Amino acid sequence: MVVSYSFFRAPAWCGAPIRKKDAYCHNNAHGLLMGCHLRQHKWEKLKMAIAPKRWRELAGRCLASTQQKLAALAGVASSISTILALIAVVAKS
Repeated sequence: MVVSYSFFRAPAWCGAPIRKKDAYCHNNAHGLLMGCHLRQHKWEKLKMAIAPKRWRELAGRCLASTQQKLAALAGVASSISTILALIAVVAKS
């Protein structure tokens, strides 16, 4: 639940690239991986999450504010915790 909240529901800035050079959207968005109310921005953020060449750009934009940094930290920490718990269950069987 923490992972889904952090990446898809936590309040954040959109951060999708806009037409001005080196500028990005400052609209409110839901979650670090979701864009704002504009449909094209949701696709831009999805493309940034899938393409390995753009991961650095996505990380920079997802970590723009303290609130976003805390949501990203919570999401990553809970992902690691889930993976370790699954490994422990598999190793026990």
